[in-house]
Amino acid sequence: MVIVKCQIDCSDDAWHTACMEADYIWDGYRQRRIVLQGCAECGSVRFLPAHRCPTCGSAAWRPVTASGNGSVYSYIITRRPVLPVVDRFPVIVLVELEEGPRLVSNLCGVNPTDVRIGMPVVACFDDEEETALVRFRPRTTAGAM
Repeated sequence: MVIVKCQIDCSDDAWHTACMEADYIWDGYRQRRIVLQGCAECGSVRFLPAHRCPTCGSAAWRPVTASGNGSVYSYIITRRPVLPVVDRFPVIVLVELEEGPRLVSNLCGVNPTDVRIGMPVVACFDDEEETALVRFRPRTTAGAM
């Protein structure tokens, strides 16, 4: 068994370049896409990167671009003293993408009291220094990203 360790240089705030194995994710965000791993053997889709498919064990995978559509699987509303990032994005969501995988992000463009489990959402992207971050907003039309 080969174990690959990712090393993060936190001294220069390189949190978004944690692993070369995740470069395709960050490249996708910069291109306004959510890129998942799709198993080349059984077709199951996963997020975050994994060396082997959790369904069939295959090491072969292909990139799959997600639609950007999903629904709120779970959420929390942060209630903390004033902090800039908390004030901008007080709702943290676990979004279940239409393709199946779930990812943690922020929900924007909605009053926190209006958030509901099952709420349809769509991906949107914010530029943050040298990269982009995926966030979600309520989906009001059938359109995706």
